[in-house]
Amino acid sequence: SKYWPQPWRALRKLQSPLYPTLANALMSKREAVAVEAKPLFTAGDEETSSYSEKFEEERRKQEHEMRRLAEGGASSEQLRPLLSKFSEMYSDYGRHRDEELSFHLKQLERLAAPTNFTKMGLWTLGQSEAFFTDLKRNPIAGILRKELGITPQQGRKILEKRQKIRDLCTSLKECLGLLANLKTICEHKQKVYHDRMSKCQQILTPRQVVKLLLW
Repeated sequence: SKYWPQPWRALRKLQSPLYPTLANALMSKREAVAVEAKPLFTAGDEETSSYSEKFEEERRKQEHEMRRLAEGGASSEQLRPLLSKFSEMYSDYGRHRDEELSFHLKQLERLAAPTNFTKMGLWTLGQSEAFFTDLKRNPIAGILRKELGITPQQGRKILEKRQKIRDLCTSLKECLGLLANLKTICEHKQKVYHDRMSKCQQILTPRQVVKLLLW
């Protein structure tokens, strides 16, 4: 799974003095996450409001143009391109709405998934007791204990939390599964909505569709 890869590569870094220590790796990861998340927070209410206003202004212009042509006796051939453009850009089932919905679903999925550092931590802490005690079969555990200086008392406390860590991993997987289901449902809804509205527009004339939109 792309969300739960075994962190062998990250753990191997502990074997070489050329790589930063775990503490430095954590700091670098935090800085990377902060940089990645910055655009989400710098785009404040004022910027969002400005975009919404421009979007609504363009929509009103399109409506005004359709009303002008319809009231001026424009033919179906003249109205049809405007209707197609308006539907793609401003309707609930149009291309613009599809792209916007897809973008936000991907953002939600990205934010729900744990970072690489968290994946490594959860994977390590969720291992069985043998992982930490049988160092010949599990050299990675030996590397961690040596590099971090984990005491026997700390090791016992880690083992005590093992089931809670596994429960957390299960909850995270369920969360990502629900998001995948949500994406499937939304895509199906958009397709059905588009098909039904397209059939409705085939029944009505372009002039009738314009009147319905502007009603």
